[in-house]
Amino acid sequence: HDTIEHERQEKEKEESIQREAYNKGYTDAETLYTEEDRAGEGLDEMRRLEELGAIPDDILEGLESLSDEELALIIEQNPEIIDLMR
Repeated sequence: HDTIEHERQEKEKEESIQREAYNKGYTDAETLYTEEDRAGEGLDEMRRLEELGAIPDDILEGLESLSDEELALIIEQNPEIIDLMR
């Protein structure tokens, strides 16, 4: 009887390990897929903005937070940014 009980416990333990490994693999794959999806969407959005000659909102917000001197330096180094800001 003890042997049967021990075998049952071992089998349950193995099944539990298999389930956990499967679930972890599934979660990891889902996370990677989602990250790739978001990265692809970000690239698509950047290309669309580039075609329109626009600056993404997060970059505009960063520019708005610069001091006048910092903004002048960026414009000096990247004069094309003025056209994008219009």
